Amino acid sequence: MAGAGFLIAAVLALLSIKLSLFVLIITLLSTLILTVTASIELFEVTRERRTLYIVSSIASYSLLLMLLGSITI
Repeated sequence: MAGAGFLIAAVLALLSIKLSLFVLIITLLSTLILTVTASIELFEVTRERRTLYIVSSIASYSLLLMLLGSITI
């Protein structure tokens, strides 16, 4: 699934950078959600803490991307 998203983003980069970045972001976020869902099963997170686990994982990933984006630009 992610490979197809990256391939579509690469082809769209030839046509429109903005559309390509949009597809790339959607692909990255969906891959992140799939990874977090798999890690919930791997680490056996209880049902009561799943929402907190998902929110903290996505928030830390977003914060890390923002920090790295501000450093490289």
